[in-house]
Amino acid sequence: MNHPLWKFGCMALASMVLSGCVNPEFDPYDQGVVFVEGKPYLIPHHSAYRLIRDTRGVVCKAGEVRWIENNTVRTSTEHQKQMTIDINQKYSNVTEEGTAELWESMRSYERQLMRNGLVGCVAPMSKSEYAYYRDHE
Repeated sequence: MNHPLWKFGCMALASMVLSGCVNPEFDPYDQGVVFVEGKPYLIPHHSAYRLIRDTRGVVCKAGEVRWIENNTVRTSTEHQKQMTIDINQKYSNVTEEGTAELWESMRSYERQLMRNGLVGCVAPMSKSEYAYYRDHE
């Protein structure tokens, strides 16, 4: 498993996933309005989303909606699980230092996904923004 070609293949696959090559039809600028708790948010089509209440491990602010491209959801979840395992092994038990490192690792990974256009944060639309969008849809 430590063969150089194996490592190169893994890096190439990770690069493809993070660059969005796996889902070429995804366009973060192709957006639609979704309502979350009665407020309109403009998010990309083909993405999963959730309202942010707890900001640990994410870059978004409380009250914003975090969206993530559908094909990236599984990869992101697996990566975060592996980070958790690695940090738990490093500290051997839950410590404040280990927990802080885990949250920072998750935020760092999220910033990387944001740079690649696979994750984003959006605030609720104002009434005038929503009215304009609705009237020009």
